[in-house]
Amino acid sequence: MISILLTTRSFAFARTREVLHLALFAMIFPLVEYGAGSQGGEPADVVVRGARVLQWSGPDAESIAIQGDKIVWVGADREADSWIGPRTLILEAQGGLVTPGLNDAHVHFLSGSLGLQQIDLGDAPDLSTILSKVKEDLSKNPSRASIVGRGWLYGAFDGGLPTREMLDSVVSDKPVLMRCYDGHTIWVNTVALRLAGITRDTPDPPRGQIVRDPATGEPTGVLKEAAQRLVDGLFPVPTFEEKKEALLQGVELAHRLGVTSIQECGADDSELAVFEALIRENRFPLRTHFALAGHVGLDDSDFSRMRATRRESANIGVRSVKLFIDGVIESHTAFLLSPYANQSTLGMPQCDSAELQRMIDRLDRDDWNIMVHAIGEGGVRMTLDAFEHALNSNPNRQVPRRHRLEHVETIDPSDIPRLAQLGVIASMQPRHAEPNSNIFDIWVPNIGSPRADRAWPWKTILDSGAPLAFGTDWPVVSLDPRPGLQVAVTRQMLDGKPEPPFVASQKLRLEEALYAYTYGAAYAEGQEAIKGSIQPGQLADIVVWKDDLRRLPQADLHRSKIAATIFNGRVVYRD
Repeated sequence: MISILLTTRSFAFARTREVLHLALFAMIFPLVEYGAGSQGGEPADVVVRGARVLQWSGPDAESIAIQGDKIVWVGADREADSWIGPRTLILEAQGGLVTPGLNDAHVHFLSGSLGLQQIDLGDAPDLSTILSKVKEDLSKNPSRASIVGRGWLYGAFDGGLPTREMLDSVVSDKPVLMRCYDGHTIWVNTVALRLAGITRDTPDPPRGQIVRDPATGEPTGVLKEAAQRLVDGLFPVPTFEEKKEALLQGVELAHRLGVTSIQECGADDSELAVFEALIRENRFPLRTHFALAGHVGLDDSDFSRMRATRRESANIGVRSVKLFIDGVIESHTAFLLSPYANQSTLGMPQCDSAELQRMIDRLDRDDWNIMVHAIGEGGVRMTLDAFEHALNSNPNRQVPRRHRLEHVETIDPSDIPRLAQLGVIASMQPRHAEPNSNIFDIWVPNIGSPRADRAWPWKTILDSGAPLAFGTDWPVVSLDPRPGLQVAVTRQMLDGKPEPPFVASQKLRLEEALYAYTYGAAYAEGQEAIKGSIQPGQLADIVVWKDDLRRLPQADLHRSKIAATIFNGRVVYRD
């Protein structure tokens, strides 16, 4: 069980100027009082019994009763019978853990769903495996005009970056476009460069880089950050109906994985329209929070357009805007406070502090919640400074703030207390810290010690009293949250390596990781009043696990089975 500090003082992150010395997840949570059954009322539509119902502020319960889309009762098995009628669906959990529906706090769901039809390079450890996958796709789809994939790791290549000649060796007559796992770099073949008109004389675009051979000046086939847009026209363009069908595949996958809520990070109007079409057709059973895509130079017309897009309901919310302040450490584009260990650069900030402050001030004044992609400690500090300025500039804001730092791979220790002080949420993705070759061959050498010794400091952030939310960043990694749970509690790869674990001081307890994937994620989108816990009055979004995860060996968490997923009071998946 998780112990939560209860206080008579009303809890709010917004506008506080003192350090909040709170216990785990310092969020007020009422103790659940187990009732004595329906007492002659209407029987439940669904009863889950024989379970270990995870509670955030008390001992496990055993049974849950659901009417319509709400949880109406949580209690002991001996009292569940009074909720059962002739039409009640009974789910026997057989001692399995029951948790709130998992809420992916950072996902690119449309991109991930479309990517289900692309080459998946996420599990390819080396060049030969990558090229084999490309060949296989070519043989299966010879008529396609281009070959598209994503997910390759920098650590799969000597020196951290591939070249166009590698792809040319298997495909030389059509464009090949392979997005890196982090989405910040793309690798293309010579045909793609030629069709895009990229030569040695093509200038680097603002906030982007065409990687060039140092001896010849010729493009190597790697495009970083904004330079990726130079090949946008070579990607196949799915139709509106194809996007809808892809989303339906994504929903099916989410339900199999226990995911009932998602937070789409960086949607534009055309993407939002696809989701809304399915929602109107009652064919999108996932609660979805959208962050609109922001960009450097937002002006009055942008702010007006975004304001017209804002909306709110139980199933869809458009309440946030996502900005970028930097790139990624692997490509030396994340913004640091001191130079990289192996390059004399601080990275590639997307704008200066004045511009970031201007945008955040305006968005905060318009009652938006703001997500900022900030990976390097320089980007983190610049963003925290802008959030603090907005808090002081807009003291009369009526809507509770849920401003967020996305990723936070490295943060200066002096800035960690500021998260709690300012009420800023650390939105992190556990599998980004999975200590594979990408981490040890690229990430660690790039950033150097001592920064690598405090990488992905989610435990320190949590212990500071700051709110923590977990997600996957799908399709950067799999939508499956189970490997993320395992990495969060072990700081190892799924095979149990390395030993000792990577920055072992940042390991979480399983309950803490589950909390970040449920209540913490709900808090991050301002929905903690209706989901993220199992108690009467909350929406009936529930995961029934086959086993009590707390009794499994930590090395088996990624193989744990989901027995059933309940969304809105309806069973949408059963094993």
